[in-house]
Amino acid sequence: MNKPLPGLALAVCALTAANLLNAQQVISGISANSITERSAVINWSTSLPGNSQVNFGTTASYGNSTLVDSALSNSHSMFLYGLAPGTLYHFQVRSGNSGGTPSSSGDVTFTTANLAASLGSLNTHTVLAYPAGKVVPWTTNPTDGYSTVVAAAWNYLLNSVPNDPSTGKPAYYSRSYLNPNTQQVVDWPHNPAGLFGMLIESAIKYYNYSGDASVMQLAEAVALWHLDHGMTTAGDSWSGVPYSEGQAGSTTYGGAPQDGVGNLEPDKVGELAFGWLQLYKYDGNDRFRDAAIHCADVLASKIRTGTQTQSPWPYRVKASNNSVIENYCSNIIGPISLFDGLIAAGLGNTSAYQTARTAAWNWMMQFPMQNNVWAQYFEDVGIQGSYDNNLNQYNAMMVARYLLEHPESDVNWESHARGLITWVKNTFQQSVYGATAIREQEIFFYIMGSHTSRYASVNALLYEKTGDLAAKEEAFRSFNWATYIARSNGIVIDSPDVNNQWFTDGYGDYIRHFMTGMAAVPEWTPFNQTHLLRSTSVVKSISYGFNSVNYTTYDGLATEVLHVNFSPITITANGVVLPKRTDLNQPGWTLDVATKTLRIFHTSGTQIAITTTANSPLPLVLAEFTGTINSNNSVSLEWKTSSELNSKEFVLERSVDGVNFESISRRKFRRNY
Repeated sequence: MNKPLPGLALAVCALTAANLLNAQQVISGISANSITERSAVINWSTSLPGNSQVNFGTTASYGNSTLVDSALSNSHSMFLYGLAPGTLYHFQVRSGNSGGTPSSSGDVTFTTANLAASLGSLNTHTVLAYPAGKVVPWTTNPTDGYSTVVAAAWNYLLNSVPNDPSTGKPAYYSRSYLNPNTQQVVDWPHNPAGLFGMLIESAIKYYNYSGDASVMQLAEAVALWHLDHGMTTAGDSWSGVPYSEGQAGSTTYGGAPQDGVGNLEPDKVGELAFGWLQLYKYDGNDRFRDAAIHCADVLASKIRTGTQTQSPWPYRVKASNNSVIENYCSNIIGPISLFDGLIAAGLGNTSAYQTARTAAWNWMMQFPMQNNVWAQYFEDVGIQGSYDNNLNQYNAMMVARYLLEHPESDVNWESHARGLITWVKNTFQQSVYGATAIREQEIFFYIMGSHTSRYASVNALLYEKTGDLAAKEEAFRSFNWATYIARSNGIVIDSPDVNNQWFTDGYGDYIRHFMTGMAAVPEWTPFNQTHLLRSTSVVKSISYGFNSVNYTTYDGLATEVLHVNFSPITITANGVVLPKRTDLNQPGWTLDVATKTLRIFHTSGTQIAITTTANSPLPLVLAEFTGTINSNNSVSLEWKTSSELNSKEFVLERSVDGVNFESISRRKFRRNY
């Protein structure tokens, strides 16, 4: 349709914009810079302000794309990550004006840096490095290393764990570890409470990441088993709470040689009960809720005054009569997390939980936070002669993780977290292949994959919270070393110096820390994949579609972190559109184009939908719209639609001030004008 529209006071301005839309972008100055073995930065210039995108791949067909950076600029820079070392990459840059068709460059190439000389071999793998002397993951594409080892570990747990010949059930029900080479069970006391608590956390995080409900089914199965086969009796002083140990080869748990038959560890009561609470939020099973509440009630009733040599709960206690077997344990984050979760959900005696939580927290801040007596956690270690014997890194790092995930709990969270990281490094580190590997405890002074990955995850969280690049590099190298503890078939050993396959160290503990690390640094997730990396709530269900994610959270008030391989257009909570923002001080979402990081904050609504479809009130899709000044000073408007539904006509309006409009023409729908 060509129709003169006289009297447009803003015609020149409006059509100058239209001419800019139609003008051809000229792309120049294309270069690839800051090239490493896994990343590069692409720079270019355009003649007109435009947006930014790069298509890239190992052929001129590309196959990968950055997200579109919608900020209009003449100077452009895009970060490519997830690259393979020593590989020729083709790329094409694209820039378009707002509303205009993007212009594309020709094909350009660069080659990523080659890996350095191998550092040797470790646990069936050749040790890869970049730069020289600095370990990177062993996987085919080292950039995908973290995702690869986690997936392999879960695949092994789900499909390859041998049955214990003495029970006929998967070995993790009755054994603490296997021989990794023969897959035979080993006669050693079992540690079900700590293991199952860890497995629940790892399952929840991997379910978010993958949408694979089978991991949650495994977590539910072991959690229910412990409720049915590993609890103290109703007549015990510590009634109806989980035993921490079981005899080797037994699927009934009631204590074992180190704790003593009939004895338990209160810190493990808190850890497993917190897992039960999380499972209740996932599946609504009241047994999990009631067990969590009962454990919290018992813990709150048994708290005592802490001193330098006496913790708020004993490390080991006789279930029947509350007699103390071992007095000191600095691992209190399990009980505190349980109290926090119940208080937030309004479940149980929240007033009593708050009182007990405050007492335990204040003790921790007064004593171990000051004197670093982070002692007693591991179930298979005998009773110590002094409260400060056998220091370990587990307790300190779990506190540091808690502080970084809950900075509102401590005004000095950063200095305390940094102090704990420094203490653990100074006390338990061994430098290996340019990475900091972490030993377990003074009595078992061996570097291990689970403890190194925990240390790495805490450093990754510190980077996320503070932007400390040294912490990011420390986390990166430690995670890289820890990947070598996993074999390609999913068998994860504890230590290259010991070579046992513990279900805690290799699966429950190991997996959850890699998940935490990828959530803290989303660019460590495979470049072309979409994953929900973290939620402050429990995710009850999740489904991944083509350029869409839908999930349901337990809490209406929650924050999520995702790595997305598409540019979201509309995000809703219970159907209500959340606005795109520059920060999350209010409900909405932000998108970091460079690292494909999507963050969502919602205060109400539990059903979250992320799509590339506009939530438009118009019953049509506008495909093109252009305006042209004719030689007689009239204006020609042309537009195309790709769909029209239940619509009657277009109404053209004009304005001299951009506020007040008047109708000047009407046109019936016919798709193209």
